[in-house]
Amino acid sequence: MGYVWDLSSTPRRNFALGPKTGAKLGEFAKRAILHQPLDYLEAVIIDLATYIDPAINSKRPYGGQSRELLSFGWRDLSVERAVVQKKSISYRGTKVRLHGRGMLAFYQNVSHLSGLTIGAVLFFSIVGGVKASGPIRLGIALFGLSACGLYLLPVLTLSYNFRYGIPAESFLVVSGVLAAVSIWPRATALQNSCTQPDNPRSIQPPGAA
Repeated sequence: MGYVWDLSSTPRRNFALGPKTGAKLGEFAKRAILHQPLDYLEAVIIDLATYIDPAINSKRPYGGQSRELLSFGWRDLSVERAVVQKKSISYRGTKVRLHGRGMLAFYQNVSHLSGLTIGAVLFFSIVGGVKASGPIRLGIALFGLSACGLYLLPVLTLSYNFRYGIPAESFLVVSGVLAAVSIWPRATALQNSCTQPDNPRSIQPPGAA
């Protein structure tokens, strides 16, 4: 979809935007995937990995919007002036007013999951899905598979985009927390069994007959 916003792209220079041209481009995309399945699979894997490390996909054209462009603290005055000028033709009160911008940007930066955190909760989700049992396993699977679907669908049909991963993060965190809760008693029991002697009764106090 990135070509829609790039007036110099090949599709925009050769096709007018509309349902008919969209159908032609869609057919071209299907044939490209069928004839180049490995290239398509590589693009999907790279886009998925970009949710963990955005630098992986930084040089690919139409590789999606980065986190910086969707920050409350980001501001492009030239774009802002152009939008205000266009909107002021049909609307009143289009003057930009900034309130709490710094606070919102701080909240966004603090609450955003790093790539390491995403990888960690994904690991716990996988391990918990295998080791857990009963209702908690169902919860891990439900939230974990929902997160996978939300991550996969955009990269399978469009491309990576930072905002597409925001809903998926919430489901993945819930899945990871449930998995950690299910694993913790097992890990504690295993640690206790390793620290306790094999046969406590065989240990007698000094001087006992």
